[in-house]
Amino acid sequence: MAKKRLTGMPMGAVDLDRDEVQFTLRLGANGEIDLVAKAGVVEQVISGLARMCAELRARSLSGGKARVVPAEGLSSAHIQRDRLQDVVLVQFVTDRGVPHTFAIPLDDAADIAARLKTESERDVPAGSA
Repeated sequence: MAKKRLTGMPMGAVDLDRDEVQFTLRLGANGEIDLVAKAGVVEQVISGLARMCAELRARSLSGGKARVVPAEGLSSAHIQRDRLQDVVLVQFVTDRGVPHTFAIPLDDAADIAARLKTESERDVPAGSA
């Protein structure tokens, strides 16, 4: 079977009643494929992919190689202190409507906020290729 090159995930949603995840994978010039899977299957795939990405990241860092990191556009961010735990809940929603939610310990949230402020105010000259 010919390998297809995965270039993105333009859509994702959950079906809470069926405990399923519905998502679309973009296959470059070959179009898109719509998939549905039980949450446990998706967690197994995510775990395997995360392990492989961690291996690539470790190898890149040890070899001093720079890597291109794909970045998604952001359509909204929701930030709220959790009422029951000492964490700040942060949800980023991509341009395609896919949410990513994080529970960040208070000290880490303050550190991230300070670094975001510093980086956003920093003057970075345009590079030349």
